[in-house]
Amino acid sequence: MSKKIKVLHLINHVQDSGAANLLKSQLQYYSDDIEIHLGYLLKDDGIFKNMNFGNIIKFPLSSAKDIFTIFNLIKYILKYKIDIIHTHLIQSSLIGRFVSIFFPKLKVFTTKHSVKYSNPERLVYKLENKTLNFSDAIICISDYVKEYLSKMGIKENKLFRVYNGIDYDYFNSAKPPDYKSNYIGIVAMLVRQKGIDNLLKAFKIVISKYPDAKLEIVGNGPLMSELETLAHKLGISEFVNFSGRVSHKEVREKMSKWRAMVLPSRWEAFGLVIAEANAVGLPVIASNVGAIPELIEDGKNGMIFRAGDVSELAGKIKSIYNDPNLAQKMGQDAKKYSKKFDIKDKVSAKEKLYKELIK
Repeated sequence: MSKKIKVLHLINHVQDSGAANLLKSQLQYYSDDIEIHLGYLLKDDGIFKNMNFGNIIKFPLSSAKDIFTIFNLIKYILKYKIDIIHTHLIQSSLIGRFVSIFFPKLKVFTTKHSVKYSNPERLVYKLENKTLNFSDAIICISDYVKEYLSKMGIKENKLFRVYNGIDYDYFNSAKPPDYKSNYIGIVAMLVRQKGIDNLLKAFKIVISKYPDAKLEIVGNGPLMSELETLAHKLGISEFVNFSGRVSHKEVREKMSKWRAMVLPSRWEAFGLVIAEANAVGLPVIASNVGAIPELIEDGKNGMIFRAGDVSELAGKIKSIYNDPNLAQKMGQDAKKYSKKFDIKDKVSAKEKLYKELIK
C-alpha cells in the first residue's frame, strides 16, 4: 500500500451505548495502512474522552437540516483528503450519503447495526431505507441482516457480512464459571425487545422445582420499574436481583459466577453478549429470532427455544439446573465456538473491504 487510506467514521454520538462502544473497541486494531478519523454529531466526546486519539471532531447537529454540519463536514473531508466515510446509525448515514454527492471519488461505507425499528413509519427510517443503495458498501452484522436488506431490494454486490467482534482474549481470560452456581443471568437493556418479562415468567416455573435458583438481571432501561413490579406480582422478588448497569469488567466478573446466561429476545440483529458469555465459558439459552441461531448451535454452545414460549424456556433452564455436567460441557464448547468472533479478525475483514473498494 503506497499511501494510507484515510477513513472518517461518522456516528450520531459517542456516549456509552451499543454502536459507540462497538466502534471504540475496533479502533485500536486497525493497521498502519489505515488513518482513522472520528466524527460525531451530538453531545460530547463521551467514551472517547480519555483515549489517546487525536483525530476526533464534533460536527454539531441541531436538526436534520443543519446546513452548517454539512458545510463543516465538507471542509473536513477536503482538508484531510478523506478516502472513505464510514457511517454508523441513521442520521449519520443520511448525512454521509448526502455529502458524498460533492465528492465523486469519496466512498461511503455503512454499518447496519439494526434493521427493525420501534416506529418504522417515521420519516427518518423511510429515508434510510430509500437511500441505502447510495452507499458503496453496506456491512451487515449478521447473515440475518444481509438477507433482510437483500429482500428489501438492496443490491447484492453492496452487501458484505462481517460479524460484530468481541475482545476474545479479555473474556476468554475470565475466571471459569461456576457450573454448580444457583445463579443464571442476563445482560441486556431493559426494553421490550429483550423479552425479560417472559424470562421472569419462566423463572417462576423454574423455582417451583429448584427453590434455590437465583436470577441476576444486569442492565438498565425504561422498563426497570415495570419489571421489578412484575417480579413482585409473580411472587419471585426474593429470587431475582436487579443489578443495574455495571462496567465491562464487572460484567465479566458476574458471568463467572453464573451457571448459564439467558437471552429471550423478541428480535435481535446480532446479540454480541452471547459471544462474550460464550468466551467466558457460559452456555447461553436464547430465542430463535434474528441472528441468534447464527451464534448458537443448539445443544453445543447453548440452547435455542421458540421466542415467547415461556414453558419451553423454563424447560431449558431447568435442564441446566438438573445437570451441571451439561452446563460445563456446553460451556467448554462455547469457549472454542466464540473464537470466530474475535474482534481483530473482524477489523481485518473491514480493512480488506476498504482496500478493495478504492483500488
